[in-house]
Amino acid sequence: MMHRNGVALTNATPYDALDLLATMVAVVRPDGTLLFVNAMFETVAGLSRRTLKRTSLFDWLVDPRALRDTLAAVVRNDV
Repeated sequence: MMHRNGVALTNATPYDALDLLATMVAVVRPDGTLLFVNAMFETVAGLSRRTLKRTSLFDWLVDPRALRDTLAAVVRNDV
């Protein structure tokens, strides 16, 4: 653990605050892989973050076309 000015620094990520939400949150890469899921997502899915991060959100949907199209539009900055 690193220290700065006598204060211990943890391995914090930009997404840590999302764990405090009571809503499922996922940060998704353009290819559908999960970069981050919060604690509520873990709880509802019944799977660990480690397991979830090895999956694609597209695999969870019956018809992932709308999500694929939306992610592609975000990457192109068309939204």
